[in-house]
Amino acid sequence: MPESKAIIENKATDAFTWHQKEEAWKDVAQKFNASSIIKRSVASIKNFYENQKRSCHKKAAEDKRCLTGTGSGPSLSSITKDSLHDLTLSIVNKKTVYGLKCQYGWDSANIATNEEEILQEDNSILEDKDNEVISETFIDWENGTPMQLMNPLNQKLQAAQKKKSESKRVVNSSRRGSTTTATESVAQSYKELSKVKKYLAELQIEIYKQLGKNLKEVEEELKVQRKRHSELHALEIEIKRAQLASLQKKINNFCFELT
Repeated sequence: MPESKAIIENKATDAFTWHQKEEAWKDVAQKFNASSIIKRSVASIKNFYENQKRSCHKKAAEDKRCLTGTGSGPSLSSITKDSLHDLTLSIVNKKTVYGLKCQYGWDSANIATNEEEILQEDNSILEDKDNEVISETFIDWENGTPMQLMNPLNQKLQAAQKKKSESKRVVNSSRRGSTTTATESVAQSYKELSKVKKYLAELQIEIYKQLGKNLKEVEEELKVQRKRHSELHALEIEIKRAQLASLQKKINNFCFELT
């Protein structure tokens, strides 16, 4: 079990997969069955380990209560040594059982003093470095005059200043070039988009015009058909009237002959 605790007790998300952890448990079960007469399955060993971890947490809580007890009640059980408890603690993370130690309580004042001493040593080293730099770059201006400020700069300083200005110019030109290329690409994309929109608008206008022409043709055809239908209807009415008049005339003649 101690050989496989790096895999089994690893809580990192992307450290080991569940398949690797199952293989580790199988390895633990194989080693246990090789050294024991009674054979145990992986599930039984795993359940025993989980139960032992729970009892370890419970015993740690009882030990804390024994340490912080102040009386006024039944006596608490004394802290007892347990080899199985110590073995479980050697496998699991002790911080998950006993928690973190407080730096501002108990007997941990030496830790804070050590940290303060380290900080003081670091500060002293930094102060020495600053003093060295200042001593190297120190210039005596007691005998200087304002006219000396009008003297030209040293060649080394001029070269450094020129290099700095050239580097700034190169950086600015590169930034300007990158910004101009970016704006040009954006302008080109907007130009292409406007062309596409113009083409779609023209195509939509043509479709509307064609639909309008077809609609006018259909309306004219309907008008012609209605006119024909009305003319045919009027002609049929005239024919019916003529037939009725001739039939009435025949009936009158027949009645006259009978009389």
